[in-house]
Amino acid sequence: DWGIAGFQRFARLFADRFTVIRYDRLPFATFEDELAILSTVVDQVGDRVSLFGGSSGGCVSVAYAATHSDRVERMVLYGPYARGADIASAESRESIVDIVGRDWRVGSRLLGDMLMPDSTAQERSDFVRLQRSCITGEEAVHSMRTLYGHDVRAYLVEIQAPTLVIHRRHDRAIPFPLGRDVASRIPNASFVALE
Repeated sequence: DWGIAGFQRFARLFADRFTVIRYDRLPFATFEDELAILSTVVDQVGDRVSLFGGSSGGCVSVAYAATHSDRVERMVLYGPYARGADIASAESRESIVDIVGRDWRVGSRLLGDMLMPDSTAQERSDFVRLQRSCITGEEAVHSMRTLYGHDVRAYLVEIQAPTLVIHRRHDRAIPFPLGRDVASRIPNASFVALE
């Protein structure tokens, strides 16, 4: 992500006040694998942490915060959802996975357009190039099937950390009502809608 100027600007905003540790899922990781990776990262820090989880990373952050409340000081969820099956109809989810699986060049462009609709053409191209350099189409299909299978609804009521949920009103990847739903299920969470 460091090769994308927008990500650099975003990360630097946090780095002015915090130590920032950015990690990503491993190819073919299960939800349990992702939770174990986050746990290992936090153990290496050796202190309470603030979590920032975007999209499917929000699911992992929610599960970790609910099961490790002593380790999480606060949490921000950006564009989250509680259950992957709610992101789109089964037919739509399968169509997207099918496109990604059949032609990773076309599929990566589709994902870039879905995930970064308001960015410049250059920013989307940089993102697409990054996707293609980091994972294969087969890995992308597995990742998408995994995130569509996430279900953290039971964890939401267990979160004790102060939580801020942020969601774009016109998010094309994760529908806005899903973010509002996450915030409504977390005790005392704050919700901010972005235009």
